[in-house]
Amino acid sequence: MFPTDRPRRLRRTPALRELVRETRLDAGDFIYPLFVRSGRGIKSEIAAMPGNYHFSVDRLVQQYASDVWNAKPISEGSNA
Repeated sequence: MFPTDRPRRLRRTPALRELVRETRLDAGDFIYPLFVRSGRGIKSEIAAMPGNYHFSVDRLVQQYASDVWNAKPISEGSNA
């Protein structure tokens, strides 16, 4: 019923594997969920989604920079 041998002709070289590959993913294909609410200095966990938070706009920018670019926040009084 099933074939006794499995031809690998489409996986022989890296160039052929690249041509027949079905899925190509890169960092731009993913969505980073950020949830915004009004107010200042707010970071509250969403009960139905552990590990996800509601952020106020001021905290949202800091969180995004920290998570995506590994940037450290700059305090308002420092000269950077």
